[in-house]
Amino acid sequence: AQAITRWHVPRPWRRPRTMARTMAGLAAAVLVTLLCAHPCMAGPGRAGHRGAAAAAGAQAGVATGGRAWSPGSRKPISIRPSIGGLEINRRGDWCDLSYAHIPPEGPLASRKVTVMLQDDPMNFLVAKNSSGMVTGGYFVEVMDEVARKAGFTWEAYVMNDTSPLDIYVRFTDKVFAIVRKYDIFLGGVAIRPDRRISGMLFGFPLLADDPVLVAYVSVDDPSLLAIMFSFMRPFSVWSWIALLASFLIIAAVYTVIEWSGEDIKEHTPSQALCQGLFLTIGSFTGGAGFGPTTRPGRFLTVTWTFAVLLLTSAYTANLASLLVVKGRTHGEVTDFKDAVRRRIPLCSLPGGAHETALKQRYPDALVSDYHDFRSGGNTLKELDCHGAVIGKSRWEAMKRQPYLNPDCAMDTVGQSLLTMQSSFAGLDENCEGRLMHVLNAHIQRLYEEGALDEMYDRNMHRIAKQDCDISMGSNIEEESALGIKQVGGILGLSLLASLVALAWHAFGGGFSGKVDFEAMSDSDSPRDSSS
Repeated sequence: AQAITRWHVPRPWRRPRTMARTMAGLAAAVLVTLLCAHPCMAGPGRAGHRGAAAAAGAQAGVATGGRAWSPGSRKPISIRPSIGGLEINRRGDWCDLSYAHIPPEGPLASRKVTVMLQDDPMNFLVAKNSSGMVTGGYFVEVMDEVARKAGFTWEAYVMNDTSPLDIYVRFTDKVFAIVRKYDIFLGGVAIRPDRRISGMLFGFPLLADDPVLVAYVSVDDPSLLAIMFSFMRPFSVWSWIALLASFLIIAAVYTVIEWSGEDIKEHTPSQALCQGLFLTIGSFTGGAGFGPTTRPGRFLTVTWTFAVLLLTSAYTANLASLLVVKGRTHGEVTDFKDAVRRRIPLCSLPGGAHETALKQRYPDALVSDYHDFRSGGNTLKELDCHGAVIGKSRWEAMKRQPYLNPDCAMDTVGQSLLTMQSSFAGLDENCEGRLMHVLNAHIQRLYEEGALDEMYDRNMHRIAKQDCDISMGSNIEEESALGIKQVGGILGLSLLASLVALAWHAFGGGFSGKVDFEAMSDSDSPRDSSS
């Protein structure tokens, strides 16, 4: 009740008995302010209050002010983090923060927020140079922009020694140890119900932290037969069968309808169906066409040619992309269910949210702890892991690092375990929830403006050392031009058909006699209508 009173009622007017004392204090403060503002009080080499604050902010690598965000106006970040530990409590008290009395320059004007930075060897969330200066990073840029909007300053710290945290085996316990001494732990902390119940506060979701299974994958090269006949891939087998059946049906119907027409009447019954089939298939390939003389025949021709138009358009649309046959990707494990069923051990960060979620979903899963997959640069083989459970966004950054994913040999397999998000963390003490409300409000505005996506993409592109094909698990780019293997099937069938036609002509299988070339070239002689 006392905290609620401090939240809603201005502190000086809470108790009427201290009215005189409060008025005297305000008068003294006004007098001191007027004396300090006099020009005579500013000696040489002495900066004013606002100048000193700005200089301190620049030295600590923080940003002040409330300008609107734009991609081209962001100043480069240069922060020299202070060395910190767990001995001193650097958390602030935010109980005097009131929504009813927000100053015009920002709700957190002239306030200071202490931040412990996460050690990020990939330089994605927190980017450092060789001298230890923080030069950016996704989370650092977000916090820096929020500081500009809300008007506060923030001090960055790095852990002086990892030994105080080594006593905590679980990652959750390490985060709690940090947020008990600092206002914010600027790192990727998964938003989990058990952490909320324990009093941990979270910022606006900044990362997609879905648990995914990462394993070594290999690609089988497609067979030569599959490459040569890749022109069949735009249609499935059953589609081709249905198309052939349609040819027979349309040919039979057209033969019956046009039995007395010019296309059919001069053929024997056995030849008539073959003639109709020739016209039907020829209309699909463009080598022949119908010549109906009856109205039903014309109606059938229009409907069939329209269907042919749709079929050829669909075939052509899928042909270019499907002519390139990709190999099949497979690994030692296919998904989480397969790993649990086959009793394959999976590596996970001990005490992390992903390990907790995996054991909740699959209590019988074999989980091995790893501590140095990301920081030490060890691969799964060095850690004797058949698969690792990693956050989705973390893996997007890790797979682009050659020392973590040599030759792009690792990739995600199966579907993610569940939907999970992560952000920076705090502790629900000293009214820190009010600080989180202000930070989250500004971050949500950045999200609605598209700034978060721009920061994320820029930093992901910055750290990329290799470009892996996600679907193939290979760093080799495919050729855009179609080679002889891709078009070999089409050319081979055309060549075979031309050889058959040539042999047929040579042996006279389809002709009753020799062709009279002089009669064919004589354009003046009229055509015998009886022929």
